[in-house]
Amino acid sequence: MKKILLTILIVAGCAGASAQKYFQGWGIKAGANLSTFADNLGNRLPYGNNVGWVAGVTTDWRFGSIAGVSGEILYSAVGGTAELKGDINVKEIVSYIMLPVMGKIYITDELTFKAGVQLAVFAAATDKVKGATGNESYNIINRYRAMDFALPAALNYQFRNGLNFELRYTYGLTSACRESKILELADAQIYNRYLTFTIGYKF
Repeated sequence: MKKILLTILIVAGCAGASAQKYFQGWGIKAGANLSTFADNLGNRLPYGNNVGWVAGVTTDWRFGSIAGVSGEILYSAVGGTAELKGDINVKEIVSYIMLPVMGKIYITDELTFKAGVQLAVFAAATDKVKGATGNESYNIINRYRAMDFALPAALNYQFRNGLNFELRYTYGLTSACRESKILELADAQIYNRYLTFTIGYKF
């Protein structure tokens, strides 16, 4: 039994040392999303762009000269806007805890291309309605599914001092909305689409 425990400790120690060898550090980032909704009806839903914010922490591993992996935990607000009849403006804000994992290709030591998969856990949703009678806000948490899956791709440029800039596009794969009827259109499904610009710092 003692030999088994000793073997497990040795293996765990070697694995930890190996992971530390490739670990590139962790960082923080914040920025803005330009988001909208796409639908399965030929974009018949009248959604326009919405501006939201994103912030979180990042971590990176590098394997050799050209390949690596990054992981992130982000809090992000996406959504869309709609102009309805009667001069009514609706701003739909949907917030998620996002967990992207992406492979990295080092074009140079500073410039990387990233692509991967993302799981987003639903956090909150609000409709902000502006009309002739004033402004109102509605909690719409029951409209959205608990999870959303997407494909992110990005270009990241990092200076030697750790400051970095990133431009990312995220393509939603699953319908974000649990309702089958949206804005009077039956069998409508909406998908998150958003462009993200962030400024970060890696320690």
